[in-house]
Amino acid sequence: MSIPTIDISPYLNGSDKEGVAAEINRACEEIGFFMIKGHGIPTDLLTDVQAVSKKFFDLPLPQKEESQAPFGLGYMGVGKENVAATLDDDSKV
Repeated sequence: MSIPTIDISPYLNGSDKEGVAAEINRACEEIGFFMIKGHGIPTDLLTDVQAVSKKFFDLPLPQKEESQAPFGLGYMGVGKENVAATLDDDSKV
């Protein structure tokens, strides 16, 4: 099994939105994730973002915990986030 790489440029330029959506749907159902290409994000920017992210995650835990994003969220360590908090107690996840 390999990770599918989906070219999203036909979606972005409008030439085949349904085809790209079908590929994404298939990847999500069969594999659970996918990689994309054809997004138009410059390689230099992707490299810079990866370097800044690595620098942040290499910080000591107390420093990461002090971070706050403008919209109220910040660093959430392993086991700190509860994505099912709004589900009923008897729900099956």
